[in-house]
Amino acid sequence: MPGMQDITLESNVLKVTLLVGTDEIVRLKSIQPTSKRDALQPASNLCNDSSLPLTDIRLAGEGTGDTKSSKTLICGRVADRLKYQSHHQSGLTLEIVSFDEVSRITVTTTLITFQNTPALRAFTTVRSDGTEPVFLTQVNSMVFGGMTGGCKNWWQDYVASHATNTWFREAQWRDHDLPSLGLDSLGVIELNQGHFGSHAAFSVQNRGNFSTGGMLAMGMLRRRDDKDTWLWQIENNGSWRWEVGDFKDDIYVALSGPTSFNHDWKEMLQPGESFTTVPCAIVHVYDGIEQAFGAMTNYRREIRRKHADNENLPIIFNDYMNCLMGDPTEEKVTALIKPALHCGAEYFVIDAGKALMQHILLPFIS
Repeated sequence: MPGMQDITLESNVLKVTLLVGTDEIVRLKSIQPTSKRDALQPASNLCNDSSLPLTDIRLAGEGTGDTKSSKTLICGRVADRLKYQSHHQSGLTLEIVSFDEVSRITVTTTLITFQNTPALRAFTTVRSDGTEPVFLTQVNSMVFGGMTGGCKNWWQDYVASHATNTWFREAQWRDHDLPSLGLDSLGVIELNQGHFGSHAAFSVQNRGNFSTGGMLAMGMLRRRDDKDTWLWQIENNGSWRWEVGDFKDDIYVALSGPTSFNHDWKEMLQPGESFTTVPCAIVHVYDGIEQAFGAMTNYRREIRRKHADNENLPIIFNDYMNCLMGDPTEEKVTALIKPALHCGAEYFVIDAGKALMQHILLPFIS
């Protein structure tokens, strides 16, 4: 039987550790900032390890173990069959390759760190290497267990948050006590009957190509004393889902694009074909909300493609239908131009339904 193997990916500010177990399954063990952590409560003595397989995939016709419901994003049968094949690291990027002998799929998970912000980016590619087509019904971009570090009273000490996002009330973050979400110390582990958690999970999702229409593709888990904060996002202009749940006396997070259960999504892979998930990112800081959002902002600036506008930073006035409520006329637009110029705007944009008109201001000024 193969021995255990540690794989690490480290930047100036973040250390990521993976473990290839004696069962040959790769698990994401820790995502730790390199900054010093204050002493926290004693860890749980129920479970020494709350990590989960690096990714979770569901195929049509495949089932789920008895730890979690099939309505959740973890504990699918395929995850237990994905065996480590190899890994390759180039700078701050790590690729982990696993293979399932039954379905004959090869799974490559890519992890990326950054030198100046404690963020981890991830996505997964599934390739069909058999002789028959396979039908994907779920492919997670990232799964990570053990978020509270074995905190003894995690259900009391941590708060989960999500953000509603409607037209006139955008990015409204809502906090939830974990027991109110069904995430609590339920005693199932103490029964010693092989149960590693409840069937509960708190999920947030959106459907369709308006990916922020109702909810932001973001979430957060933080300690009440601001000594530990996780913040994540899914980078997709289509459907998505994330969830947090309990597993081995701790909290996990799973991030995904569309799924069959939530979005009626399926992807057929013919032999040799592949599918790559949407990217996602997670930030971890031993601090509070402001520091977490600052780290996420730095990450977003790191991945933004280079463009002259980002270097020159022109000032843009965008009506975005709110000033004129989607009813622009020559008279109304002309009345806005000089006030916008007075505020320092260099470009004037009208966003009215499908028509987007952009005008340089100076020609309008006599």
